[in-house]
Amino acid sequence: MAGTATALPTGILDTVQRRLAAARPELQRHGDDPGMTLGYTGYFGYELGIELLGLAEPHPRTTDDWPDAWWLLVSRAVVVDSENRCYVVGLDDPADRASVRALDEWAADVVETLEHEGLSVSAIQDGAGAPAPAIEHRVGRDDYLRLIADCQDAIARGESYELCLTNRIRGTFGGDPLRLFRALRSGGRVPHAAYLRIDEARTVVSGSPELFLRVDVDGHAVCAPIKGTRPATGDAERDAASAAELAASRKDRAENLMIVDLVRNDFNRVAIPGSTKVTELYGVRRFPTVIQLVSTIECALPAGADAVDLVRVAFPPGSMTGAPKERSVELLGRLEPERRGVYSGSIGLLGIDGTATLSVAIRTAQLTGDRFVLGVGGAITQLSDPAAEWQETVDKAQSMLHAMRATRVEPTRD
Repeated sequence: MAGTATALPTGILDTVQRRLAAARPELQRHGDDPGMTLGYTGYFGYELGIELLGLAEPHPRTTDDWPDAWWLLVSRAVVVDSENRCYVVGLDDPADRASVRALDEWAADVVETLEHEGLSVSAIQDGAGAPAPAIEHRVGRDDYLRLIADCQDAIARGESYELCLTNRIRGTFGGDPLRLFRALRSGGRVPHAAYLRIDEARTVVSGSPELFLRVDVDGHAVCAPIKGTRPATGDAERDAASAAELAASRKDRAENLMIVDLVRNDFNRVAIPGSTKVTELYGVRRFPTVIQLVSTIECALPAGADAVDLVRVAFPPGSMTGAPKERSVELLGRLEPERRGVYSGSIGLLGIDGTATLSVAIRTAQLTGDRFVLGVGGAITQLSDPAAEWQETVDKAQSMLHAMRATRVEPTRD
């Protein structure tokens, strides 16, 4: 698709919310329901959250920086559900006969293709013999350890309880971004993976396990922040011991609880009073390369409120800032040397029926031409062991780097 930039008279949230609201009264469903409604798909970058908090941008924009938000109206899709059933879905204007006819013709062509050819999926190499990607950290180990010390100093002064410090890994990508996405998905459970082709040169590939927001048609909202990580080895006995240690860790439980309280506070700014509840605390989840501590917070939205209203008060995701959010974002802007971009933001779908599914953009690579940038990070508290925090960022990068290896990507150092 061609990349375009549009000047808006209002902010991106106002624009998307207005367009979704205009379409909602006209929505009529026909045929089988695949369990999702089309709408706008795209991302909110982390720096949009700085704007929403009313803070000054700490890093001037450069010509190489990506937009702070990118959204595309998806009016045609093939939806594959968890049982591998395919649905051909689309949006049309019932009052426009040409629109209805075009959708019918497109759907017939797609159904015919699926019936005769199916979904052709070539095998993904396991990459066992391929070289590991050569990478470069924006902030090296020694400097990152010093930044951790700065975070702990700020916490000791009472300026924050927890700071989500991040870093960026760079390298050269020599393969097909779509194959990279498929390799990432084939590695195991990746519940919020995403692939966005922004234009001919830029692509987002995400293997996020973390839910930022899910809102259903009845206004029931869910957030599932992740805080607390251990590497997964694939050895059942060792991983079980790591999971038990993580579940009992005072430091990781404290990290998780602080973000749970932050999300509850965010939800309460919009939710029906008394509806915000923690329905899971300190749940242990296993992913392909890591074991993580996940909690779940839910609420009910009042009549007249929608998913975009919740984004306004909850973005950027608290699991990527620390607590309290506003002061933590200010401190991190001074410590981190550059913009985060898509990483730490959110990727997903805003349906025209008021539904939403948005991930936290972690395990996410921004691909520009033959270069990639991969964000990594972790929560710093007074109990943090700096060396362990550095290692956690290394562990979190492995799912994407393994997928790059599987698609024969061979980055080289500058």
